[in-house]
Amino acid sequence: MSISPPSVALLGATGFMGKPITPTFISALQAKKISRLVILTRDASNMQPFDEAVEVRQISYDEKSQVVDALKGVDVLISTMGTKGDVKQIKQNLVEAAAEVGVKVYVSSEWGTDHTSISHYHTMFQAKRDHISAAESLGLKAIAIFTSLITEITFCKWFGFDTASATWSIVGDGIAPLALTSQRDLGPATLQTILLAHYTPEKCPKYVRIASMNNTLREYANAFESESGEALKLQFSGLTEAWEDYNKIKASLPRGMLGPLLPIMMAEGVLDHTRNDNELINPGEKYFKWKTIEEYAKEVNGRPWDNGSVPF
Repeated sequence: MSISPPSVALLGATGFMGKPITPTFISALQAKKISRLVILTRDASNMQPFDEAVEVRQISYDEKSQVVDALKGVDVLISTMGTKGDVKQIKQNLVEAAAEVGVKVYVSSEWGTDHTSISHYHTMFQAKRDHISAAESLGLKAIAIFTSLITEITFCKWFGFDTASATWSIVGDGIAPLALTSQRDLGPATLQTILLAHYTPEKCPKYVRIASMNNTLREYANAFESESGEALKLQFSGLTEAWEDYNKIKASLPRGMLGPLLPIMMAEGVLDHTRNDNELINPGEKYFKWKTIEEYAKEVNGRPWDNGSVPF
């Protein structure tokens, strides 16, 4: 018995993570790889027109009945939700509504650190794991896609990479592998993951680790230097000092802000995706080509975030 292409609902289509993902799903709808695409939004008036076949539903996520109505007939729910509102309650409304109407696959709003073994770094990580467990308890096939950091926003002054002064401040020795996923690859990787989960759910793991590239900071620096022709000054500091500095400001940071902690996580190797699911979802790059650091370096002429500003 053949299985029909899945109907998909996408939450947060115009947000930071949703924006680069959405075009892939519009193309998939046009190519009949998915049967239906429903965009869920708080405010439809702020959205650019989509393909006429795309359904746009304006709802309040605080009203579970509206979420239930919007998800009727949906097989796969993909959340790229941000941090606006009562996130914990909204997430609970989502999974309860999804389970009530028979959604089969739920992709939680992750798109970052693989927190399965590092919950001690931040309370946010345990909350994310608890949410996945709650979705599973309702009978959903819950999936978290771990991308590590996003290529196009990583090499900025906020994380210690100051292109304007050609100086990188690195915690540790810069030889721990650091996974990066390009914005270009987010959509195709997500599409292939949900298709795998839809057609052969037993083959799709709960946690999907991906990476466009998985090099060391020294290797990333070499790629940018080769393209710009300008030598970068690499300044190294110790982990003990970095932890001391972080602990001094930790209490003052907004909820969910990981920025100042990330250089430490890079140094400790917890953002290494040497073990990943790239081949599972995209065997032999059959469906798309992962973006390399050399491609990105060429794209930005070896000078990422040249203005030194925070990229979000």
